Amino acid sequence: VLVPVVARWTLDLAPPFSFFIEPGIAIFLASHHGGAGPSFAVGGRLRLGNSVDAVLRLGWPASTLGLAF
Repeated sequence: VLVPVVARWTLDLAPPFSFFIEPGIAIFLASHHGGAGPSFAVGGRLRLGNSVDAVLRLGWPASTLGLAF
């Protein structure tokens, strides 16, 4: 299990698009051990409708692509 603890700074570039930076720490839990390490991501959000955004996040230790409601 990976639990990110991050702070997000967002820059609105145009009404439907924003860019963000997420520095923080990643806490991981495994069956026999756990730990923490640095976490960093950059990404963008595109407004698709009144209540749906497409979000792309590229970073370490994880990258994601998905929808936010």
